[in-house]
Amino acid sequence: ANVAPGEYLPNEKCNEDVRVLYRDSGLLVIDKPWGVRMDGEFSVTVEKLVKREFEGKARFIHQLDFATSGCLLLGLDKKTTSQVHSLFDSRTISKEYLALVEGTMERSTTVSAPICRYEGPDSLPANGASRKSGEFRMMVGNGSEGNPGRAAETNIRPVAYGSYQGRGVTLVAMKPTTGRRHQLRLHSRHVGHHIVGDVTYAEDQAMARGCERMMLHAWRLSMPYQVQGQVDSE
Repeated sequence: ANVAPGEYLPNEKCNEDVRVLYRDSGLLVIDKPWGVRMDGEFSVTVEKLVKREFEGKARFIHQLDFATSGCLLLGLDKKTTSQVHSLFDSRTISKEYLALVEGTMERSTTVSAPICRYEGPDSLPANGASRKSGEFRMMVGNGSEGNPGRAAETNIRPVAYGSYQGRGVTLVAMKPTTGRRHQLRLHSRHVGHHIVGDVTYAEDQAMARGCERMMLHAWRLSMPYQVQGQVDSE
């Protein structure tokens, strides 16, 4: 299928069985597939997959981008949902992602750079994406009045090195201390290492579109939590 720059293809290979990573009587952790939206009028969404398998009892505690895969927390009762949601609000939950980025990142770095809504000609993305696909595009920096940059910080650590499509790449662990829209994608780009397959912010669209997906995965969540009832986990 043909898509404009800044747009992603859906995951047509998505297995509609939800992969459960952890479950007790109050909390559910699933492995969100890449290329699947959280909700909305689409044939396959995370909301529809979860409702079918868990009879509508699960409630989203946080969200992941359409193109991102990995650990997604859901509450199975109102009390647990509220308690864990408050941990996100107080930044008590530690989130870590794995990403494949372009080039060789030689050392760990902490990126502290504000993020605001994208500002450009007619508010369209610089890479030519349509107005619809560019509505949620962001940028590093401080925007105009009414669009101030919000503080954002990400710790990035190189894990391994290799090649992809004949080009050098680095597997990195990314640990955000704030939760801004597209923060990881923008901060890796800010230090010269685009996430492989990120068609929204890639300068090399040919390389980005040569990937089946964006190489960003929510790998690990850590938080204080009292286990409730019987535990099922992988």
